[in-house]
Amino acid sequence: SVDPVIFHQQTFLNLGFIVAGGVDWWYLSSMEYFTNDTWHNGPNMPYAHYGACAVHVEPLTFVIGGYTYGSFNYLKTILAFNFDGMTWTEKTPMKFGRYGHACAYLSGKIYVTGRYIFCFSNEVFANITSGFY
Repeated sequence: SVDPVIFHQQTFLNLGFIVAGGVDWWYLSSMEYFTNDTWHNGPNMPYAHYGACAVHVEPLTFVIGGYTYGSFNYLKTILAFNFDGMTWTEKTPMKFGRYGHACAYLSGKIYVTGRYIFCFSNEVFANITSGFY
C-alpha cells in the first residue's frame, strides 16, 4: 500500500497509474506505480516536489513544474520517467514556473496551462526532444 500523501502528481498508464511526489509530513521525491493489482516502488525523482502535474505519453511519464522546499519559486522543470530503463531525466524547462496547474496530452502535444497565482499563459510541449515553445 501507499502511505497517504497530498499535493501529489498522478497520471494513468496503459494498465495502471503512477503517483509521484507530494507531501506527507515532508516533501516527497518518491514514486510508486500500480499495475496488475499491485503497488510497486519506483526510483525516486531527482528532488522532492509537490503541486506539479503529470501526463503519460508512451513510453514516458512527465512530471511538470511544482514547488519544492527552499526554492521560493514555482518550478519550471520537466522530469521524464522512462519505464523501460526505470530512470528519470530532466527535459528542457518551461518558460514560466508553475504550481497547481494542469496538463493534458492531445493530438501529439502536451498542453500546460494555469498556475496558482493568475497566469494567463499556456505552454505547449510539441516534441519530446525539442521542448516547449
